[in-house]
Amino acid sequence: MSEEEKLLKEAKKLPWEDRLLHKNWKVRNEANIDLAALCDSIADPKDSRLRDFGLLFKKTVADSNAPVQEKALDALIAFLRAADSDGAR
Repeated sequence: MSEEEKLLKEAKKLPWEDRLLHKNWKVRNEANIDLAALCDSIADPKDSRLRDFGLLFKKTVADSNAPVQEKALDALIAFLRAADSDGAR
């Protein structure tokens, strides 16, 4: 296992905020991909996890790394769809 793979594996154990604001861009990128997948899996707009994620996007969508910023926007879109599932239909 390479150092990069170890870093990514260890980072998955961190809280969302630490992962999304990590100094390594690959960790931030993976965190946004994981967050988008999680939001896509949430069917109930009243799910308590959605309240926890809302405040994270202010910093993530302003990431200085363009690929990470793109994944953050994908995660935000997935979050908005999950938070307003009736509106998405």
